[in-house]
Amino acid sequence: MLRKAKRKYLYKSRARRNAEISRVRFVVCPVLLMLLPLTYILQYIGRHDPTAVEYAYSRGIYPVISRLVSGYFHIFPFSAAEILVYSAIIFIVFLIVQAIVYLCRRQIKPLVSLILTAACIFTTGFFLFTAMWGLNYYRQPLAENLSYKTGTPSATELSAMMQDETDAVNSLCGKVSFDKNLRSYYPGGFGKIKTQLNAGYEALAAQGELQSRLFGGNRPYPKGVLASKLMSYTGIEGIFFPFTYEPNVNTNSPSFVLPFDAAHESAHFKGFAREEEANFVAYLADSVNPDPYFRYSAHMEAYIYVSNALYETDNAKWRSISVKLDKRAVGDLQYYNQFIQAHQSPAQNISNKVNDSYLKSQGQRGVISYDMFVNLLADKYRTENR
Repeated sequence: MLRKAKRKYLYKSRARRNAEISRVRFVVCPVLLMLLPLTYILQYIGRHDPTAVEYAYSRGIYPVISRLVSGYFHIFPFSAAEILVYSAIIFIVFLIVQAIVYLCRRQIKPLVSLILTAACIFTTGFFLFTAMWGLNYYRQPLAENLSYKTGTPSATELSAMMQDETDAVNSLCGKVSFDKNLRSYYPGGFGKIKTQLNAGYEALAAQGELQSRLFGGNRPYPKGVLASKLMSYTGIEGIFFPFTYEPNVNTNSPSFVLPFDAAHESAHFKGFAREEEANFVAYLADSVNPDPYFRYSAHMEAYIYVSNALYETDNAKWRSISVKLDKRAVGDLQYYNQFIQAHQSPAQNISNKVNDSYLKSQGQRGVISYDMFVNLLADKYRTENR
């Protein structure tokens, strides 16, 4: 009799607990689902009032939030974002399996409850993404903040820019370490790169009051991804995780791209969400870094982008300039191309399509946004030489 009474008590306790959970879900879920229209309202305001986003959010609210959150996650020597991503993938798989089980058993009520829970998690995550970082997509264009003379790059401008970047790379080759295979390397590796990075941002912020407001402030703390070798097969060199404010870098990439990749993801941390602007800010910061390897990385990346643009615009002019590049830098570029070819995979195509869709969902032009870095370089060149 005692055992039966005990079981009966347990069944009642479980039923009472399930009833309490249902009541909480009935109250909480509608509130969380209301975050979805609120998120779209925030995005709508952002699209129609970039000035308000720039001054109230990107230069006001966002730096405070990012300082608080990044200060906490900085204490972890590893990327907390990477662990959270793996956990999220496992959780999503669990939800899908659980939904299939409920469907096969025709358990409609638990299935609906599961779908409702998943919807609440999605809307909460979407709201937090937008409120914690995503609104930076709608801030004023960087070229406008810097008072650049904008326009489509001409063949003449591209030629002059490629020549300038060639000269800059050639002047730095003698200050950079190369191995016997003409591949540059950085003594100290990524561990030293992530500590030297902020010297460039500090030098950039010191150029004036406007630069201080745009590029100064919070210090980013880039972290290497543990699964960098696997990440290489996705074609991803870095990723910024807005929930932990961690710039994550694929440390398996060729050495000369690491300072630029770290600066690019750190530009996202500083509130520059658009990919072309993150590229440009990384170029600005690395090109004034006291360390010559950072300057070499900046000008090599600029050379690649401008060279590709001129190749499609004026092939003859491209050939006449490309032969002037130092053979040591050519060795780095050849290794970079070999690295990319060696890591081509179906996963790369998938990640590229996912990234393209994500960028378009944020009002950008897709993965072509990265190449628009050339437009900002041309705007800078045009403004400084008018």
